[in-house]
Amino acid sequence: MNSFDDVWIIFGDLNVVRCQDERVGSVFDTNEANSFNDFISCAGLFDFPLGGRRFTRFDKSGKKASKLDIFLASHNFFDCWNDASVSVLCRSFSDHCPIILKSFSSSLFRQLSSSDSAFLESVISLEEVKDAVWGCASLKASGPDGFKFKGAFVMGVWIRANRLAKVTASVISPNQSAFIEGRQILDGCLIANKIIKMASIEKLKLLLFKDDFKKAFDSVNWNFLLDIMRQMGFSSKWRNWIASCLSSASISILINGSPAKEFKLEKGL
Repeated sequence: MNSFDDVWIIFGDLNVVRCQDERVGSVFDTNEANSFNDFISCAGLFDFPLGGRRFTRFDKSGKKASKLDIFLASHNFFDCWNDASVSVLCRSFSDHCPIILKSFSSSLFRQLSSSDSAFLESVISLEEVKDAVWGCASLKASGPDGFKFKGAFVMGVWIRANRLAKVTASVISPNQSAFIEGRQILDGCLIANKIIKMASIEKLKLLLFKDDFKKAFDSVNWNFLLDIMRQMGFSSKWRNWIASCLSSASISILINGSPAKEFKLEKGL
């Protein structure tokens, strides 16, 4: 990584500690820690000090604790974001505490162009209404009035979703292989398999990093999502529309086949 000019960030549960002070109640492996420290040094990475908590992973009894979740960044990262900091948040369902990199003076993300931002907020045309109505699948269930969906839904949600689909490719990395028209989610797996096979055949050294996105859509923090959209250049009006869509949603749980009382959501998509 030292030989590249790009900005590098490695983060997540790396399942290893750097020194004995980062592990309590369990065995500390000196050789493992030395190897990890050598990697950080050779790669020219900086280990962000954590704010808020000393440890990030606790067992059920609370007697064992470790600092397993960390942020590592290349030193040129600070040329652009010298006020960045890492905070450890309170854990809820997981045995790991979430960590967040925040307080950027600049954006890490691709920026939405001013023309695309204006397009998202422009007056809805008759042609867009026609496309939205015609685009509704014929097998969609009808509402109480016999119509497939309400006019307010077409105007308020469907058309805006169609508009968003036209500009997302400009702000999403070409390396992302899902949720963009023309890209397939399995492309990432196929590319990874090809790289591993090539490295094996040519006997090349290879470093793989796997992150777990299990149930990511169920746990997305809305404030985090809206802040990311702000950094990507989405206007306050558009972000308020998204916030309204999120906060107005409600769900119901089936109990013995019958829906229970609806309740509001507080996170997730």
